[in-house]
Order: sequence, then structure tokens, then C-alpha cells
Amino acid sequence: MATRRMWVLTFTTVALAAAGLTDTAGAQHPTASLVGWVRDSTGSPIVAAEVDIVASKARGHTDSTGLFHLRSLDTGLVRITIRRLGYEPAAFDFRLHSEFVDSIAVTLQAHAQQLDAVRTSASVSRRVQDLQGFYQRRAHGGGVFITRDQIEARHTNVLSEVLRDAAGVHIETNSRGHADLRFEASQLKNRDCAPDYWVDGQRVRSPRLDDFPATDIEAIELYAGPSTTPLRFSQTTSMATCGVVVLWTRIPGEPPV
Repeated sequence: MATRRMWVLTFTTVALAAAGLTDTAGAQHPTASLVGWVRDSTGSPIVAAEVDIVASKARGHTDSTGLFHLRSLDTGLVRITIRRLGYEPAAFDFRLHSEFVDSIAVTLQAHAQQLDAVRTSASVSRRVQDLQGFYQRRAHGGGVFITRDQIEARHTNVLSEVLRDAAGVHIETNSRGHADLRFEASQLKNRDCAPDYWVDGQRVRSPRLDDFPATDIEAIELYAGPSTTPLRFSQTTSMATCGVVVLWTRIPGEPPV
């Protein structure tokens, strides 16, 4: 049996600690394994956090207990990033060993703005109106509209998988192993044409599609180009030439519109 090994790393609010788990290295091509837990500052597990190891092109998500387990990883010093919508991302270097199942425990800090009761009530009312706007635009057509029921029917928390069969788009994997959405109409321009993203009525610059867990999304709007994009999401013609992805997140404690 391999020797137990302890690791303790600390930085800001993120703590890393090794567990007494062991693994056997491969005979010809040694690989490493990593198990970990992701929690918030109160100690509660964070579900669907994305764990990414660039060197191994490995990626996973935490389960309902905040646990993840990645296997067949490159050994040596690697860069680990952990991201979840609503939390500050964590990024750090960690050394993986072929003789051990390395283990980490990570705490992510929430970055949501604290609102008082009056502003919170107004914010919820505005969000309800936004979702009503979604159904009004769907009634008029011009784009592809995906509801919460359709999202749940896909039985996945990965947004790229929800959108994989959506009309007029295709999902491709970039050089870093992440999923990118591209509109088929934009491919006629013979260049990589990334769409604009809007989240809850605000434009978001250069996000990753799977940064947004499907369980957090209430509705999705897809517009292939300027001719179909509502003025609200196309402030200038050039902003919509590659298409527009509009995401509406769920309202905690509120019933569906």
C-alpha cells in the first residue's frame, strides 16, 4: 500500500488539506487523481461548481455534497481553477502525485451584493417583469426560446448540453477544452464569431457558456443576427452580428412566471 502523505496549503480564505486516500500509479504512464470538497464561507456545500485543470484538459463539477473527483490527471505541478456563478473564483497551483489520491478542501467567497429589504423587493418585481417580457417576445417569435420545463427535460446541469440541439446553433470545443456556442449563420463570415451574452438584462463580456449551471437558468433566448434581435439586446447593429444569447436566472423563492 502506498504511503500516506499530508498536504496543507493556505491562501486568503481558501484552505487546502490532504486526505488519507491512496492510489496506485500506472505501470507505464503514471497518472494522478484528485478528490475535493467545495464549500461556502458558512461551510455549506456548493453544488455544480466547475473544477478545471488546464494541463490535463480535465474538468468536473461538484455534486450535491460539494464533492468532486477527477481521475487520469497529469502528475506534477498543475493549475486548478474553481468557479461558480455568484462566487469569487479560486485559482491556485497544486502538485499531483501518482502514488496518492490528492485531496483539497476549498472555500469560495460569495460576491453577491447585499441588498436591503426594500431594494430586494423592487429587484424581484423587476425580475418578474423581465420574465414576462420573455414570454411576450416568445409569442411574437423571431428567435429560439427555451423555458424552464425544457431545460429540466434535458436532465443535465451543463448549459452547453441543454443548447446542443437548439435550432440554428452548434456547440464546439475550444483549445482549452471548454464549450463555445456559435450561431450557424455567423459561420458564413469565415471567422470565429462569438455571440453577445446578456444575463438578467445586463450585457456580460466574454463569459464561458458553462459558467452558468442549467439549474440556475429560468429561460433562454437565442437570436441569430441583427434582423431578429430585439433592440433591447442590440444597442448597435455591430453588437448583434454574431448573434445574441440571453439568459434569465431563476428567482429564489418565487414561483415560475
